[in-house]
Amino acid sequence: MFSLLRRALYGSGTVAFLRQQWRDDDARLRGELKEQATGQRRHSKESDSIAKAHAARLVELERSVADLRKKLRLSHHELNKFRLALASDAERLDERHAHALDAARVTAHVARALASAVVERHPMPHIVVQDVLPEDTYRGLLDAIPPTAFFKPDHEGRKLDLKFRATLDVLPGWTRRMWSFFEDVVVPEMLVPGASRALQGASAAPLEATGGRLMLRRPGYTLAPHQDPQRTVATCLLYLAKPGDSESFGTRLLSLNGVPAIDRTSTYYPEAHGYTCELVKTVPFRANTLVVFMNGGAAAHGVEIPMTAPAETERCAYQFYMSRSAEAATGETAPRTARPSTAPAESSDRRPTT
Repeated sequence: MFSLLRRALYGSGTVAFLRQQWRDDDARLRGELKEQATGQRRHSKESDSIAKAHAARLVELERSVADLRKKLRLSHHELNKFRLALASDAERLDERHAHALDAARVTAHVARALASAVVERHPMPHIVVQDVLPEDTYRGLLDAIPPTAFFKPDHEGRKLDLKFRATLDVLPGWTRRMWSFFEDVVVPEMLVPGASRALQGASAAPLEATGGRLMLRRPGYTLAPHQDPQRTVATCLLYLAKPGDSESFGTRLLSLNGVPAIDRTSTYYPEAHGYTCELVKTVPFRANTLVVFMNGGAAAHGVEIPMTAPAETERCAYQFYMSRSAEAATGETAPRTARPSTAPAESSDRRPTT
């Protein structure tokens, strides 16, 4: 029976017809599935492209928001400086310190102070001059130190600097007047020639003041023993201690076990090059004190305000360099490099080459 049915189906072409129908349906379904897969891939690519575009736009918006926040902080900072400057100007400090800018009187006082300076030779030729400025001029400088908002801090807030010559924005009126007088008159016309004569004698080569800045240091600030850039003949510090400030944490003067004579243009740290340093003295941080020391030789200087210092500790000083003028520096030759020595340092009576 089954055999007869089979022969009938094959003979009539029914099986062949059904097989063809199955093949057609299979091909159609495969085509539809392929088309759906292609459409899904296309949709996925479009979705990815849209997502990337949105992500890029989001990053751009985040950057814009961050930039606006930064500008807002800067605007707030500048507005705060305006407010502080107006508050300072309202105190009429120029009237309180009426004689602080008397150049003739300041010149006579500074000349007497520097003329009596005693040169110490170890670890480098240096002078420590107390009461270098008239008392009212010194008080005028203290009152002219602006709030910390005008300083440029490091990321830890332990090192803050203010360079008046680079400051073109707002400053309290008395700050600008007093420090302009100090930088334009007192330093170049009184301190530089007087300190140069005290250290090097009447035959001293002409020097000029460079790198002036107001420095504010706080607990945790450390500056390792170093020599200043080679162009520096001497480094000068005016201590701006306020009433009640501790005399600790002054400038540390150190001797070396050799004489680095290295052709350098930046600050040189002898310990990083195999030299050893020994502390000779720490100059007390006293009000109205000028510290001037020669740069180079078997000596270095540094400062350290440990984290254990009282939290309110602030060490404020004005620093500038005495450097060779461009004319005097012409024709100099580079010194040879010296290696560390285990022998004792050279006599402190021998001045570094200037």
